[in-house]
Amino acid sequence: YDDAIKYFRRLQREADGQQDLGTVARAQLSVTNALLERRSYEPYINDAPLYTDANDALLAARRARDLDLELEALRLLGEVLMSEQPERARTHVDTCIEQAGKSKRPLALSKCLWIRGRLLADSDPVGAQRAIDQAIALLQYEDGADHGLLAYAWRHGMRIAWQIQSTDAAISTGKRALAAIERLRDLQPGLESRAAAFSTWTQDYYWLSGQILRLAYDAPRITDESGETRIRALLDEG
Repeated sequence: YDDAIKYFRRLQREADGQQDLGTVARAQLSVTNALLERRSYEPYINDAPLYTDANDALLAARRARDLDLELEALRLLGEVLMSEQPERARTHVDTCIEQAGKSKRPLALSKCLWIRGRLLADSDPVGAQRAIDQAIALLQYEDGADHGLLAYAWRHGMRIAWQIQSTDAAISTGKRALAAIERLRDLQPGLESRAAAFSTWTQDYYWLSGQILRLAYDAPRITDESGETRIRALLDEG
């Protein structure tokens, strides 16, 4: 990630010198995406620049007058602020949803809807489920599906499920999320590409396993046969 960020920043500087506003915005978005992905793998790293870079990406997209880049920047700001400043995140996400709907950008709309689902999970479970269902539906087409974005949508749907669904339903949703990731991996042309694709999503397998194993080990130590069976089943799932 550090090398990727270095090269994206270099691209940004080069484009800025050429007054290529579109490339400046895309490079800034790439920096923010790389920082966000790095946070997923290294949650304890200092990511103080993340909000600044995300906001800079929004300003750059607006200077370039590129609506698609602006919508992506709004989605990124929502995701960056989601945990620490949910109200500010909601403002950006709602703007994205409104603009994407008016301009008929279904992919951008889907991305911002799945962030809305995460933001609503604690306060409005029904609204959260509606948002993630709509996000997934937008990625299904008559001639097929966008398997790459579907995997991302299900990644967020899996996390929402553990906040709003019963345990069994959440486990089932998690399995559907992993199935979406497996479909994406199977579409890669060769073994090396499949391995690279799988490595990108390993954190989701670990996350789901961790949730299930936590249930098993935190469960009351019921001594009857049904309780022990339930704990063994959870351990097998994990």
